[in-house]
Amino acid sequence: MSKYEWETAEYTLPSAAMVPFRKAVVGAHNEYLTMLFTKSARAVENVKATHKGRRNVDWHQVVKNELTRLLDNDQSIELASHLFRDSLFIAGNKRPLKPQKKQIPLKKISSPNVSIEVGEANITICTDKRTIRWHIPENNHAVDHAMEHFVFQAVLNALGRVKWTRTTGGQRWGSDEYAQDAAQEFGHDPINYYGQLGNAKEDRFRLR
Repeated sequence: MSKYEWETAEYTLPSAAMVPFRKAVVGAHNEYLTMLFTKSARAVENVKATHKGRRNVDWHQVVKNELTRLLDNDQSIELASHLFRDSLFIAGNKRPLKPQKKQIPLKKISSPNVSIEVGEANITICTDKRTIRWHIPENNHAVDHAMEHFVFQAVLNALGRVKWTRTTGGQRWGSDEYAQDAAQEFGHDPINYYGQLGNAKEDRFRLR
């Protein structure tokens, strides 16, 4: 059944938690992309071995089929196909090449401000302001799919390890097509909150 939904979150972290949090999330992002690289390279090795000596091979299709077998969801398949397209899907349906590590768009863990795309969602970490924000645009099961992602799992786990202090915390809030009518009258209830700041902001998201 369809469920069109969206979600936004904003947290202010304690100073001591900011760098460990950033390292955990950016590290998860880099680990995920490296996994896509490894499996894309394996896909090329596998199809070359399977079709060795054969003529008239539809290389684009067999690579796509092998990526589908090795990766567990459409989002990963789509991203790997995009990141390594110049190696996997060569013009003229030519034999694919193994992707190169330089094609992986890794983020620097030391960068104080980082923006990470997770499908249609965006995660922004700002060390100077000690904030973590994300936004998941409205789409069918958009929040469910985002929260299942490896990077968002790392975000939630990292938030769960934070020792919240005064004037820190925040909220997740959002809605779906079934809750929208109630929200027009009563406002969007927070999905959850952390820390004193999250509790204090409870009325912030009421519709006026």
